[in-house]
Amino acid sequence: MVNFITFAYYRAACFGTMAAVVVFTCGHDNFGMLWGVLYAVSGLLNLTIAPLVYLSTRGAGSYMLTNQAMGVVCTVLLGYPLWLWYQDHMAAKAVSARDRREAPLHEKEALLGV
Repeated sequence: MVNFITFAYYRAACFGTMAAVVVFTCGHDNFGMLWGVLYAVSGLLNLTIAPLVYLSTRGAGSYMLTNQAMGVVCTVLLGYPLWLWYQDHMAAKAVSARDRREAPLHEKEALLGV
């Protein structure tokens, strides 16, 4: 049940934000090529369905291993938005620190509250 909810959220978040991230990161000129690459990679990953079905029906005899594998994949991929947020946060912090270093003395005192 947890994996189902996690995957449902991940799928909505992935397709909802992936196009925006690709456009804003790489520009409108590269969008078509990158979108095609993203779909090609996801299509290739769909080839893992047959081994997962084998593991769940014949290999391991239960869905436990398959659910654990999918849970790990979904959890790792859910961390991507957090990583993007962290990168943005660190970039903003670096800009803020640079602004403090380059500010004239009277502005530095105002920024520091002196």
